[in-house]
Amino acid sequence: MGNCFSSDHSSQQLDPEVREPAVRQQSSRQPAGPSNPTATVQSTNTARPQIPGNALCSHCKAIPWDRLPSEEEPGYGHKPSLDALRQSAQSCSLCSFLLRATEDMKRIAPPEEGQRISSRSFIPLRFGDIRVEEVRYGRTFSACDDVDGSTADFYKVPPYFNRDYPRGPLRPFLFGSWWRFKGSPTPDQLVGLGVRLGTTPLIEDGEGNQRAWSQENRNVEEHVTFHGTFIRLRVVDDSPLARIVPGRIRTLETDWGLALDRINKFVHDCVSEHQCVAEESPLPTRLLDIGTDAESPVLRLVNTAGQRGSYITLSHCWGEGLPLRTTRGNFDSHRCGIRVAELPPKFQDSIKITRLLRKRYLWIDALCIIQDDPADWETEVSRMASVYANAWLTVAAAGSGSTSQGIFNPVDPNTREFDMSPDQASVGLGAPTVLFAIRMSSPDSVTIIARENTYALFSNLKHGMIVLTYEWMPSSRKPRPNTYCIPYFGAPVDVLKDQPLSDRAWTLQERALAPRTLHICSDQIYWECRRGMLCEDGSRIDRSSFSLPSIRDRQLVPESELGLCGDHTLSIVMHRTENGDLLPIEGYPPPILSEKPYGRWDGGWLALIEEYSLRNMTNPEDKLPALSGIAQAIHEATNDEYLAGLWRNQIFEDLCWRTYHRNEVNIQRPGGFTFLTGEVERTPERPPGYRAPSWSWASLDAAIIHTPLDYTRILCRYVDSHINRSQIDRFGKVGGGSWIRLESSLAFVHAAPASFVPSPYEPLGHGKHVAIVLGDQDQVSFGVAFFDLPADETYPCYALFLDSSNALLLKSLNWNDFSFMRIGIAMFLRTQAQRVALPMNGEYFSQRKIPYGPLSADWPKADVMIY
Repeated sequence: MGNCFSSDHSSQQLDPEVREPAVRQQSSRQPAGPSNPTATVQSTNTARPQIPGNALCSHCKAIPWDRLPSEEEPGYGHKPSLDALRQSAQSCSLCSFLLRATEDMKRIAPPEEGQRISSRSFIPLRFGDIRVEEVRYGRTFSACDDVDGSTADFYKVPPYFNRDYPRGPLRPFLFGSWWRFKGSPTPDQLVGLGVRLGTTPLIEDGEGNQRAWSQENRNVEEHVTFHGTFIRLRVVDDSPLARIVPGRIRTLETDWGLALDRINKFVHDCVSEHQCVAEESPLPTRLLDIGTDAESPVLRLVNTAGQRGSYITLSHCWGEGLPLRTTRGNFDSHRCGIRVAELPPKFQDSIKITRLLRKRYLWIDALCIIQDDPADWETEVSRMASVYANAWLTVAAAGSGSTSQGIFNPVDPNTREFDMSPDQASVGLGAPTVLFAIRMSSPDSVTIIARENTYALFSNLKHGMIVLTYEWMPSSRKPRPNTYCIPYFGAPVDVLKDQPLSDRAWTLQERALAPRTLHICSDQIYWECRRGMLCEDGSRIDRSSFSLPSIRDRQLVPESELGLCGDHTLSIVMHRTENGDLLPIEGYPPPILSEKPYGRWDGGWLALIEEYSLRNMTNPEDKLPALSGIAQAIHEATNDEYLAGLWRNQIFEDLCWRTYHRNEVNIQRPGGFTFLTGEVERTPERPPGYRAPSWSWASLDAAIIHTPLDYTRILCRYVDSHINRSQIDRFGKVGGGSWIRLESSLAFVHAAPASFVPSPYEPLGHGKHVAIVLGDQDQVSFGVAFFDLPADETYPCYALFLDSSNALLLKSLNWNDFSFMRIGIAMFLRTQAQRVALPMNGEYFSQRKIPYGPLSADWPKADVMIY
């Protein structure tokens, strides 16, 4: 038995009394060094006393961090009893964490008998006044299972069941949570520290579990629950533990030495290991030449004349008031020279980063495009895809709302909300309670900024400085460690969504096109490249949900993966009838069966448009040009035809968009549906001038959402289209006279009578209740309409069906030539007679022969032009 698993500290080689002393205050005379700096804790809330962060007992000082067992292995013995832990928690910060963890573990309900729960199946904590209500998390195994949950030989006994440990008093045993990096040969990573109470080091003897190996039945009769870890580890960059502990402490002053060192390391690791960008590529039309002298006070605007090289681009918000920019009037003077001191702070900071990375050329839109020359502006915008795609690095000033601000903006923790880590946000078991930060007044002096309730702890152990915080993470074990990367262990997280840069329309394509981006945000620094996203605090995020390769790949999905086709056509949402039968809900699209959305929603074009629609722009005419770079890249990869924001090969799915001004939620309860709305997202508006045809989302300034179609019952046929494209940028602005020609069933739409009350089991909420008459007056199909703008609600209007249920709502422009404009979309349910003829049960339902809506392929068709 290894020493680190021993239940008796006296038998260990690690002597707790010869550990280094805890970190002292800055006034201490203790020598400081790279791995042993002086440090202090600054609390932003001193409402109640707190155990000093540097208070550690001898048992906590002796923890062998680099040799901790994982949760399924025999634990590392800590205090000799639970009473001893309670006593020590009065004075030792880490013991107080451990005691709190043992109490919180009791709120974890064990799985039901025979239930198997994966490491991602948990109900997040819900916070009211930041008080925990409930969490259910666990992983079970039996004797016929390996510890990683996979099925093993039924007669194979888990290795620890044949070990005999003498039972003792209930006491704490420690373990680590060991993870692996995606696609990296690095050693297993220690993310968290866990604790369980038990009478032996074995997990099955832990509190709430029982060791019940039955030799007669050859199985384990009781399940074991893996609780995960409640204590998170973070270290400074030069700690000896940095090789196996991914967690880091955020910098507070992002323009100081430590932040710039981290930027250099991000770049070095990507260049040496990932090779995301070629060292030389075609240069843009113009660049800023900052020279080779790091102290030069002047830079020049230069023409590249088709040369190759490397350059850095800046992605930023212009904000209120235009910055210094290149115009026809000052173009020649900018070629002669621009004084750095006259540039806005944000531009000066981008020059500082460029020089730090030993690059000579910088591209800034305001200075490299002639802003008052329409022809030059449109030409350069058409080349935007190559400008960002070929950049050696893009610097995103994500946390700065205007050019008058710098890229580096020190944060005062007393005047801002504290942030949770991306990992906490992903698992849903956290609250914005702590900002890990370092303020370095000198290389040997460090201050940890932490909110008082988080009990931030740091100490001078032989392993250097370690910061321990109370954050839960799922279990990951040595035999087959989980991937330490969001969303592999939790929900997807967009760490940039609340940054000022993410509010601007132009910056969406700048991020998607750039193969390598440095995001300098208000909370921390993020590095994003083709291998993923690395956060300054050590969190890792998979980039597949937002990247140009992802968008391109999903444009190539087969028709079998579009809309509600395949297995998604069968609704699995049920309601209970009066006689107790469970039947599918009429017309209700099924929930997504996989962990991620399907088809082109999962990091594809539809998701991109929905995100883009929430962003703002200064010039309304930029709606299509601000996406032209991505559109051009998709066209080059797929050879598909771009139709004013929609794609020819997926035209029906792209046409089925609608506006919304509040977030909407449909909740199914035993009594039926409840329809809830949130706060106003944005009010839909139609711009004063022509920008796109009415059937394109680009014709409006509104939040957009797409409705999936039943691709097994598409009723519409694409006939032709005409887009009045710009001759300079074929993927940018479009002119009037653009149209699309479709052939499908057309029906009159009327407002539903005031007496109409839909069944609570029918999904007719949020929109306007409408009706169409099919044949006899008894054949009435009721539905719900979503008009693009409130002023567009007019009756009668026309429904042009895309599938059996979903239709475009049209207003007639000229009935003689069947020309229309779009005013919304609608969804219709089957008529009562259709429901009687084909009830949603029995053979027809099981074979998916029942459509969601009232129309079928044999209904008459009309050939219409929509402008």
